[in-house]
Amino acid sequence: MMTREHLAKAQRGLPGEGVSEVIQTLVEISQDGASYSGDLLSAIDVLRNMTEIFRRAYYSPTPGDVQNFVQIISNLLAEENRDKWEEAQLMGPNARELFRLVEDFVDVIGFRMKDLRDAYQVTDNLEADDSSVFVVGTVLYRNLGSFLALQRNTTVLNSKVISVTVKPPPRSLLTPLEIEFAHMYNGTTNQTCILWDETDV
Repeated sequence: MMTREHLAKAQRGLPGEGVSEVIQTLVEISQDGASYSGDLLSAIDVLRNMTEIFRRAYYSPTPGDVQNFVQIISNLLAEENRDKWEEAQLMGPNARELFRLVEDFVDVIGFRMKDLRDAYQVTDNLEADDSSVFVVGTVLYRNLGSFLALQRNTTVLNSKVISVTVKPPPRSLLTPLEIEFAHMYNGTTNQTCILWDETDV
């Protein structure tokens, strides 16, 4: 309810106070793990609304807001929430929506923050890097493989997952970008590199 009130004010162009407190409260709530899959759905809904609020002229995220946002995502991806994620994905958010939420927030950081040019945040489950030469955001998901439902035959996501956001999009790269990850589990066969196809959204 607090988030929706702030969003309504932001949509009307009204300045408001207490946005940072909402994010701080969600950090504290999410640290104890989700009791139900609906807790994950609600947390994602709050983060989506907060991202929309930060797009508005009167609301710029502080460095503390950025740290808290990253911490909330990390808390939601804690191993203890895995079974809740399996339930939640049947009703709503999947990995694509989670990636989009984080990428949208990186976009907000790059274009709305005035006092922070570079940021680097590290939590148990995420590393987030932002540089404002363009808007370049890199997020390394350390344990996302156990949350993604790739269970076709015996397919297993066997490495960390990286998401890179660049705005405006570069026309072309002079040299290809190479990223190498070690396997999380030994003894796998038929390894295949998977690239997120943004055109499939």
